[in-house]
Amino acid sequence: MLSIIQINTFFLVFVSCCPDTLIEVSDNVCMLELEGEHPYCVGHFHCQEKGRELGLRLFMVGRNADKLPTFFHNDNGIHTGLHSLLLDVDSRTTGFQVTDPRNVAHFPESDKQQLFTEAPVFGRERIVEWRTSGFQNVLQNENKRNVVCELSYIDSPEKLRTERFEKSWPQLIRPMFMGRTGSQGCWFTTSEQTLLFCGLKCHQHPYCRSFYYNEAIKKCRQALYIDSRLPFEASREAGTWIRFGRRY
Repeated sequence: MLSIIQINTFFLVFVSCCPDTLIEVSDNVCMLELEGEHPYCVGHFHCQEKGRELGLRLFMVGRNADKLPTFFHNDNGIHTGLHSLLLDVDSRTTGFQVTDPRNVAHFPESDKQQLFTEAPVFGRERIVEWRTSGFQNVLQNENKRNVVCELSYIDSPEKLRTERFEKSWPQLIRPMFMGRTGSQGCWFTTSEQTLLFCGLKCHQHPYCRSFYYNEAIKKCRQALYIDSRLPFEASREAGTWIRFGRRY
């Protein structure tokens, strides 16, 4: 006769490393889909503001864009932080640049080939969006798409007491201007008396990727969210532009 019955019950508990408002799409990769649909640069801005609201550093999903089809579904498309607004996409040397902090360039070539249903366009400034047919590289536009933000674990750079800006980060940019494609980048432009003041403005903005300064006209252009060359129209302005990149 049995006098003792022992039953062992095991519970598997999955603990996410993500804040409550974000979902874990991979190990230590946390994302959040914003409400509504937004134009490209506005979408970047809303990731910034949502992060500020939550006390987090958020950016438009870039290097981990391949997770979008599995976790987020939207017939109207989703913006991504993959782009070629700074460096042309060349299958021999470079891939798309990304919005991920400290990872401006380059998106791995092998990953690029797996993502796209069509070949990237060389020599044209492009952004990348997810559509139901796959990832597509298109000219920058004002189309409204859904936006997915990713959590960064890297401290925001404006908290540093000192910061280094480099002319050659991620490399010397030649030419410094975009072509006549209509792509613009995302900019914040001010009038500053010196190059140093322009650099200070960039340092104080958590999403400034690089800055351009024109001494002759005292104009300071900050490339926000995505690092890019100057829009074509800037080539018509008097004076000479100098660029400094930020490791972000």
